Amino acid sequence: MVSGNIYTTDGSEKDVQGALDSARNGAIIKIQNGSYTWNRPVTNSKNTAVHIMAQSLGGVTIKRGYKSGHLLVLNASPNGNVELSGIHFTSDLDGSNDNYTFTLLVNQLSGQPVLIHDCSFVTGYEYAVVFHGNGGVVWNCSFATHSDALGGISFVDTSATCAAWNRPDTLGGSATKYGTGDPAGTLNTYIESCYFRDAANTMANWDDNSRVVWRYNEMYNAACGSHGQETSTWGTRHWEVYGCTFTRSASGKAFGGTAYPLNLNYWFEIRGGTGVVTNNKLDEIPTKVGVQLNVFSINRLGQIPCQTGYPAAHQTGQGWSASSKAVFGTPRVSQDGVGAVSDPLYVWNNTGSLTTSPNYVLPSQYSPDECAKGQKIETFLQRNRDYFVNVAMPQWTPFTYPHPLRKKTLGPTGSGPLQVQ
Repeated sequence: MVSGNIYTTDGSEKDVQGALDSARNGAIIKIQNGSYTWNRPVTNSKNTAVHIMAQSLGGVTIKRGYKSGHLLVLNASPNGNVELSGIHFTSDLDGSNDNYTFTLLVNQLSGQPVLIHDCSFVTGYEYAVVFHGNGGVVWNCSFATHSDALGGISFVDTSATCAAWNRPDTLGGSATKYGTGDPAGTLNTYIESCYFRDAANTMANWDDNSRVVWRYNEMYNAACGSHGQETSTWGTRHWEVYGCTFTRSASGKAFGGTAYPLNLNYWFEIRGGTGVVTNNKLDEIPTKVGVQLNVFSINRLGQIPCQTGYPAAHQTGQGWSASSKAVFGTPRVSQDGVGAVSDPLYVWNNTGSLTTSPNYVLPSQYSPDECAKGQKIETFLQRNRDYFVNVAMPQWTPFTYPHPLRKKTLGPTGSGPLQVQ
């Protein structure tokens, strides 16, 4: 049913797709309350700036039945912000039986930031959401996984050239040593005020060229991970983690039924690039690392030649500057171009039992040594050179919170994360 620029659908994938095909910029696509199974993909293929929303907050549940590709693809629009709000998404799939596709793919390679809020996502052993490119905003959302191992959000832009990596830092809200900051909040992807539950491996995957701000989230037995250039084309560019609470449970059962404590090996696994970790509350993980720093390319066979000298290509604590003519890597990784600079990461002003542990921030040696070059992590990651602990990043200031684009939404919203079912 259409009234003005408002389309009220019956909740089926066919009817929602029909509304998207007919919609003009600024249209509201409303889904009537109820539970639905979608067995075909849905997308705003014309890059229309639409608002897709539940009739009321949490009143719509969409189960994924489609296995041959992404269930919902939202393309960023040059004509306004695409919005998704108020919907529960569920899936029993585990990645291997759907060709490693996603419940939601956000194409953020161009256009204005896509806005996702007050939704929840439940999956098997797979990420629920993937961002291709940087620039969206996600808030008041909840994530859980039946696997109690892996879920949440992945961020990846596998560009054909090094151009996306070889740009100034966009850390914080104002300029830093090698960067411009993100003064309008459109250059990084912001995940804020969300709830992530029970994933021992990762609930966040910072991958190729990603620039992610992870702030004021509740991480309940849920870890954050990343990829470097050893297993990805370019590896993560930079990240900011602040204002979050990381909770480890010692008894009871996780969302998927696994007994606590989960086998958490870290809260953050950092495998490249630079960033900040500050003002978080961190429970200790006994005998394990809190912030784990890696340079896998010195010991692991992968996308680039095994690195045999400092600095390794796109390693943890490295960045880019237009004023530098230095190459990336030893030996050189030619596709990375030039502009390599030391750009250390900073960990400071965190609280919680973890911060008094000797494993609070610790480099980690990859094993086995597949490269057989005998390289040691201590050569590549040195405190007060490649990373700083209890030292604030010079000039860094956080971007405005809440994100200003949150005021541009039309869909139903609540006072906090929509709890997973």
